[in-house]
Amino acid sequence: MNTYSPYNHRSAFKLFAFILALAQMGPGVARVAAYDLSSDFSPVSNPSGPWKYGAMTNLSGSFALFTVQQTSANENGVLLDFWRFNVNTEPFIFRNDTTDTATSDGGTVLYPPGTVVLHPRDGTGSAYPFAVARFTVPTAGGGSYLLQTTAHTYLNRPSSDIDFHVLVNGIQLVSHFISSGSGTNYTTTLNLLVGDTIDFAVGRGQDGNGDYSGGIVQATLTSTLC
Repeated sequence: MNTYSPYNHRSAFKLFAFILALAQMGPGVARVAAYDLSSDFSPVSNPSGPWKYGAMTNLSGSFALFTVQQTSANENGVLLDFWRFNVNTEPFIFRNDTTDTATSDGGTVLYPPGTVVLHPRDGTGSAYPFAVARFTVPTAGGGSYLLQTTAHTYLNRPSSDIDFHVLVNGIQLVSHFISSGSGTNYTTTLNLLVGDTIDFAVGRGQDGNGDYSGGIVQATLTSTLC
């Protein structure tokens, strides 16, 4: 599989609509940004602060940490930063940690700066069908938080559907199958204690085939305290 093929312009437009919807939320309690999956991403450390990058064999199973860091140039030379179990294998997470847009497939598809993709294991019946970004509430970080997240398929082709899940301490808040070229968003307020975990998990979709089943994921936790 071509692990560097991103979503096309139509998918990018849909993703932009999700981001805009989050930005245009109405006025409410004063908020201070706290944690963001993209801006907190580290190309050199896993865990990175409260974030861990890894995979799970099932949503009630144990979490396995990615241990191999890899930086690879995309079609136009823009570097993407990966975490995996092994070089050039799935599952993985990557981020475009540059200020340039990465292109692929002759420039018809792209990864804007800050894009984060979670990709489960390829094939059917193989181990680690869920790629996961796990947030753990740090010491003195407990309190009330606004959780905002979006997920979108990173390609628009028949086999690129995904399933997206958000779990708090192993209990599902979100479970959506997302068809190719589509996405979803979710917003809620959570009262969190130190040590609580939130998992953002991407699976292989309804067909159970992980080929091209990457998900573009955004996730922020914003304190509702002034």
